[in-house]
Amino acid sequence: MRSALAPWPDALRSFVEELESTPFAAAGEEPLAGIRRVLVEHRVVWFSLVHPAVREAERASRDGTARTYTVDEVMTDHDPVTFERRDGRDPS
Repeated sequence: MRSALAPWPDALRSFVEELESTPFAAAGEEPLAGIRRVLVEHRVVWFSLVHPAVREAERASRDGTARTYTVDEVMTDHDPVTFERRDGRDPS
């Protein structure tokens, strides 16, 4: 995640701070559950920064030409757990 978020310093800083402050184990929680949660949350951030449909929606919302995208449209080519492309290509 660090290298994936490197082009966006604010997102990278947020990830590192949250990761470093998350305990490896918490009472009543399986070990590493908190760490996994941080990774998933920041994969969503990364995904929103690189996915063409999300980037287009953000641009369109700024210039008033916004279109609504369904989750299915955005996720068609991506794994719902890892947010990686199913074909292994770069997400952008």
